[in-house]
Amino acid sequence: GTMVDESGTQGSWLYSIFCAAVPFAWLALPAIPKARILTYTPTVVVCVLLSLFLQPTSTLLVLVGLIAYTVGSYNSAPVPPPRAYDVKVEGKEDGEILFFMHGWPDNSTVWSKNVEFFRKEYKCITFTLPNFNDREPARKVNPWGYDEDHIVASIAITLKQQLKAAGKDKVVLVSHDWGAIFAASLVLQHPEMIKSVVYIDVKKDPLINSFILNMVFGFVYMYWIILAFLIQGLPYIGEPIADYMIGSMSSKMSVGRHPPRDIPATAACGYPYFYMHLRGFQEKLGILRPFKARHGITNLPQVKTLFIYAKDKPFMFHLPKAEKELKERKDGSKVVGIGEKKEGEKPKIGHWLQYYGSDIFNEELDNFLKDPN
Repeated sequence: GTMVDESGTQGSWLYSIFCAAVPFAWLALPAIPKARILTYTPTVVVCVLLSLFLQPTSTLLVLVGLIAYTVGSYNSAPVPPPRAYDVKVEGKEDGEILFFMHGWPDNSTVWSKNVEFFRKEYKCITFTLPNFNDREPARKVNPWGYDEDHIVASIAITLKQQLKAAGKDKVVLVSHDWGAIFAASLVLQHPEMIKSVVYIDVKKDPLINSFILNMVFGFVYMYWIILAFLIQGLPYIGEPIADYMIGSMSSKMSVGRHPPRDIPATAACGYPYFYMHLRGFQEKLGILRPFKARHGITNLPQVKTLFIYAKDKPFMFHLPKAEKELKERKDGSKVVGIGEKKEGEKPKIGHWLQYYGSDIFNEELDNFLKDPN
């Protein structure tokens, strides 16, 4: 009888440990060298569903508590009005303005090789998006970051300020990743300030909010970034867990190597993904007016465009339609694909082509800027 009791007790303990470990098992993924980013989000879903099956009451209570805490924190966070961003100005004082706009999870240093090249003939202006440098400003001002409307409004204020100071009418936007999405919105809302625009590796039509496409990319990698962004708000344990989640992605990105940064990226810079999905759901539910209606856009202004992308990635951040439309234009717009995809090899140039393919990129951009069309 004693042996049965001991064995039953041992089994009960093991089962309890198993049940306690299941909700957190997905946290082991970043530490597994061969675990692909593609598996991250589905594994989280499996762990949550398994927890609901094994211990429904406690799992539901924890989930409801976390959601309530997150919603309360979000609703109580102050959002300061749009304002001009701090910028770094380099190069020729009276030169044409190149305004560089970075993406995730970068800061202004991602443009180092390009500014070095163009500063001889152009005025180069760089900036870093809020919360993309370190977490301290996020803690003090707004840990929830800002949505696309707020960021684009802030960039527009920055552009007006810089144009006035330089005594010029227009700038050239040089944009990458999320910067390219914000640049597309700027072209629609403030075409009077933009001479031409350069999109690097990402070309999205801001008038087409593909809900399904966002969901697909969400499961591929975005929901992991959003989860880390939300987890960082938890007291004491949130920030180290969230930064561990984001830090693991850099070495595993299939689209290319992340350029070195002067300051390590944190989960605080995940807010563009969070707001893209939140606003998408709000538009779908009719809580928020669509982009065109919000900004009173009735026509599609066109500015001269260079779209340059890396061909050696496993998937693209644009549709074939985007290339076709630009190639058909007669205003000097241009599409350039660089690099070659080789089976079984990691990208040599990849998503951050302005850094890892800087020689080719700088030459293509220089030709585009000097094209009389």
